[in-house]
Amino acid sequence: DGQRALAVVRDLKLDEQKIATLADDDSITETMKTHVRLGNQLGLRATPAYVVGDIAILGHPGKNSLKYIVDSMRSCGKPMC
Repeated sequence: DGQRALAVVRDLKLDEQKIATLADDDSITETMKTHVRLGNQLGLRATPAYVVGDIAILGHPGKNSLKYIVDSMRSCGKPMC
């Protein structure tokens, strides 16, 4: 949500007003809507969702598992070699 995002901005010592202004830009809103529509069309009904090769991963499997899947796809073209 917006408040948590701004907390991260503060933690990173970034310009909070500049980030908020950029986030409120209509082009950002349209990009987000486009991503949601694409996810819906692909049947990706979880956040996050990943598409790796020709498989969809709904939800976050964890950093190590995701890295393994990506490395495997690069190595042998399958989610598991």
